[in-house]
Amino acid sequence: MVIIKLLKVKKVAARFFFPSFCTLFFTLSSCVAQRSISQSTGEDKGLLIGKIYVKKNNIQLPFGKVYIEKLKDTVLIGGDGNYKCSLPKGRYKIIGSSLGFEEQKKKIMIKGKDTVQVDFYLSEKEELLHK
Repeated sequence: MVIIKLLKVKKVAARFFFPSFCTLFFTLSSCVAQRSISQSTGEDKGLLIGKIYVKKNNIQLPFGKVYIEKLKDTVLIGGDGNYKCSLPKGRYKIIGSSLGFEEQKKKIMIKGKDTVQVDFYLSEKEELLHK
């Protein structure tokens, strides 16, 4: 009887704490990733901003990520679905992704102190749709 009550308490605690923990983790990770990219060099930097959407219905996706190949660094997208990072001028290949969705690759160019907006529209993975 005691074991059953403990299992019920653990399930309730997991439902409450896990989403809160994930939100906190992604928010803190996003701040660390943005800070590490922003501190790369002292030269002129541009700003890369954007969002990730579900291609099918244009709903914004929270908790995705944008990988910047040249820097081998990732910017995590928080609960609001937006991302932002400063980058030195240059050409970059960036990859937008989110759990359960196909990734999308784009090439961008940062010129000086310009702001470049890149939004991603991701399709759901086929293997998840048919289960």
